[in-house]
Amino acid sequence: RQRKKIQKEVEALEIPEGILDSDELMFILEKEIALANRYNAPFSALAFSFVSAKPRVKSLDTIITKDAIMAAALEMLLGTIREVDFIGQIGKNKMVAVLPMVALPAAKSALRRVVNLFNSKPLKVHDVPVDLRIAGVVSQYDSEHTPNAGAFAKQLSNQLMDMVARVKNIQVLF
Repeated sequence: RQRKKIQKEVEALEIPEGILDSDELMFILEKEIALANRYNAPFSALAFSFVSAKPRVKSLDTIITKDAIMAAALEMLLGTIREVDFIGQIGKNKMVAVLPMVALPAAKSALRRVVNLFNSKPLKVHDVPVDLRIAGVVSQYDSEHTPNAGAFAKQLSNQLMDMVARVKNIQVLF
């Protein structure tokens, strides 16, 4: 009975407040592209995906789902990224941060900071520490190669899939 109660609580998890869904994120990308084209202002985006997530302890009282891990990771990302940046979730396993007015070198620093944060300390999910391995990529808007939001999102997604494959291959070796 306790397990069913916990399962209902887990299923009731929602995306944390301030997190954009896929449609809202695409709208923001379109607006940022318009601003970049109009004012020649840079913007970058970070994308993250989980490679692995392993609870440090097994607990019969707590059920750790992918949705619960994603919600906790998004909360952590909210506390890490600047207030003026946009954070969204695409699908079940991807997080995206749009960084307005940020050129590629500064975006790379932000990417390193976030990846190190996620990979260095366990994420608390229902008070259970979960060790994460995430892959992350950064991309700066370029009007020649990615003229619209769809092309930019596709490029970012392709880069992320390649990085996930690389991280998985490295994990297998070690």
